[in-house]
Amino acid sequence: MNKISQALTAAILVGTAALSTGAGPASAAPADAGVKIAVVNIIKLSDQLEEKTAQTDKLQKMLTTFKAEQAKKQQVLKKLAEPLNPQSTIALKPGTPEYKAQEKKWEKASVAYRVFIEFTQLRIRSEHALLVEKLYHDITSAIKTYAKAHGIGLVLQKEPMDTSVTTDKALMVEIRSRKVLYAARAINITAPLLRIMNRQWEKTHGQ
Repeated sequence: MNKISQALTAAILVGTAALSTGAGPASAAPADAGVKIAVVNIIKLSDQLEEKTAQTDKLQKMLTTFKAEQAKKQQVLKKLAEPLNPQSTIALKPGTPEYKAQEKKWEKASVAYRVFIEFTQLRIRSEHALLVEKLYHDITSAIKTYAKAHGIGLVLQKEPMDTSVTTDKALMVEIRSRKVLYAARAINITAPLLRIMNRQWEKTHGQ
């Protein structure tokens, strides 16, 4: 999983934590015996969604284009700065009209470069936020629709244990953050949700 995909997953995981409607393990508040319960592995679901794959590809293309444009503009700046370098074979004499004119060109290009960097980075961050919000909305909507159709009154978030933690403190945080300690396979609705959402994505995007 690349960094863009990881960022999308992390953002979705934080957002869907609200589905569990509680800060502690599910066992802390026994549900009404008449309520049908299900669990969803949000990480597995989001990572295998075609929608997320498309989002990751879109952001990756934006980053690739940004880096290519950045490299071009850096070369332009380097070329403009060359005559201002006293060690250069094409160095201009400081204080001359030619030097001052070249210096102004370099300064103008430098400002334009900084504006380009800041604006593009902001645009990419904004696009990332919009994509995360849409994916979160689509996942929660799919969960709600499926739950209502199958008479499920409570859906809990089930995530795999992070075994990469290296300290006792981190392990305790990991344990305390878990919403579900055990769930029978029969109440795990991750697979059907994945099929439904991918089928809907293919239908609406002509795949």
